Order: sequence, then C-alpha cells, then structure tokens
Amino acid sequence: MQTTTIRNKHAGATGVGIAVHDNQIVYLSAVGHKTSLKSIWGTLVSSNNKGIDGFGKYHLKKLSGARYVQYWTPLPESTATHMIVIAEAAQIPDRDKTSGIAESGCYILAFHPEGAKHLNPRYGRSDERDALHKQASHELRLHLVDRLNKMLSIAVLPEWAPYLWERALGSRWDDRGLVVLSTDGDCVVGYWINPKWKWTETIRKGLEEGHIRFPGDDRLVLPKAA
Repeated sequence: MQTTTIRNKHAGATGVGIAVHDNQIVYLSAVGHKTSLKSIWGTLVSSNNKGIDGFGKYHLKKLSGARYVQYWTPLPESTATHMIVIAEAAQIPDRDKTSGIAESGCYILAFHPEGAKHLNPRYGRSDERDALHKQASHELRLHLVDRLNKMLSIAVLPEWAPYLWERALGSRWDDRGLVVLSTDGDCVVGYWINPKWKWTETIRKGLEEGHIRFPGDDRLVLPKAA
C-alpha cells in the first residue's frame, strides 16, 4: 500500500506534496508536529545525510548546491504545523538574481490541491493526475518563456512557447532542454530547464525555417552564429 509518510530514524510526518530531481528535493510539503518536521528537515540538510524515506518510494536528499525558502504555518485548532520547503531555483527569480539559473538551470512546477487526493501509483499511470497535468500545460509553457527570458541574452516571445516546448522535450532522453521531475501529491508536474541545452540555436533555426517569427515582420531573423 502506498504511503505519504516522510520519515527519518527519529520522526515522521504526513507528506502533502513533493518534487524531486534524481531523488534530490526541489519541493517538499508536509504536515506534522513541529518538532518532528524540524527533525526531518535537519536530517535532510545535514552534510552526512544518507537520505530519508519519502512517499514510500523516494530516498530523499538535499538538492546539490541549493538554497531553500521555508514556510512554516501552524494549523488552526490543531497542534500540527504545515511545512513547505522549496528550492530558490524553483521560484520566480528576481531580475537581479539570474546568474545562478543561467549556470545551473531552474525549475518550473505546477500545483493543484486535488493532486494530494490522487497520488501517483507505484506502477502505471493515474488518469486523475494526467488530467491535472493537462490543465497546467498552458501555465507551464508561459513559465518556460519567463525563465528563458531571464536565462538567455535574447528575447523569447510567448508565441514561441509551443515550438520550444515540443523540441526541448525531444525524443532522446540524453538531449533534452526540459527534464521531467518525479512529483507527487499537490505538485502535479515539474521540469528542470537545462541551461546547457541548445536554446539559442533552436530559436535561430525556428526563425530561419519559419516555424516561429517576430510579429509584423516575417523577414526578421537572428544573425547567424559566428
């Protein structure tokens, strides 16, 4: 039976949502006694952490080199606390804090409270989660454009999102601009935007071949690479 427990050797809490990249935490939401949550989080960020169990199928560790933003909210009429931790690279970056994502990439996540009611099965697919994923498609594409405009030295238009999205997912797992994260609970889908991928080359090629264009000027293309 699948469980939503997040647990170290000393304490446990109920998982609400999660997003992981190679078993490294990008986003974690859990509810429990504050002391238990602090114990779990202390284990996760410890330098000698060997990993903790999450959602019955993940061996969780801290995202390498990441800094996290934390939110702690006492639940009304309860002794429980809601903890949310999310990597800075998964939040919308300020324009004066973009050097990090240009080097290590960033994440785009989509959330829905119904996701916490429909967990990912250990095997196979969930029709309910697939439906929530589809609902988030347009929003995720706009997030991709926003992040690329902060990562790249060229402008990226919202109208180009479908073209870039299709090509970034690609057919080869080892040559993708978008890497699918493992998600569960209220985080219904997530992606890592690979900063080393051929974003500028793909945009240039799309303009030259007419797949995308600047509104009002079909002839305007990017200069060819030197």
